[in-house]
Amino acid sequence: MDLKKHHILIVEDEINLLRPMEFILTSRDYQVSTANTGFKGLRSFIFYQNTETPVDLLVTDLQIPGLPGLDLMQEVKKLCPQIPIIIITGFIEKIPKKMDFQDNWKLLKKPFSETRLLQDIETLLPDSVTVGGGS
Repeated sequence: MDLKKHHILIVEDEINLLRPMEFILTSRDYQVSTANTGFKGLRSFIFYQNTETPVDLLVTDLQIPGLPGLDLMQEVKKLCPQIPIIIITGFIEKIPKKMDFQDNWKLLKKPFSETRLLQDIETLLPDSVTVGGGS
């Protein structure tokens, strides 16, 4: 039985955080795409939505060059309202108090553990098998 790999788009400008996340997720058998600016992230999201492997989950830093993380999130939600999103930040106080988030998002404060990242992904993509490894 060939199960579809979940496709995760990571938008993060800090290479020392981006590469480990990419490694962790690919080692857990996710398809991972990356971008280092908000505009590149939006462009990648739009591109993949028109392929056989659309993005299933967006992971974005709050403070990224170009299009900031919250703006990226709003643009992606316009295109795909049901997409789950993980916002990663070291600056939780910069999240507007009145943000209209739904149940399909998580906020992950830097620094975070591999376990916490994988747990949040498993919560948002419930048919994933992440924590504890694959087969």
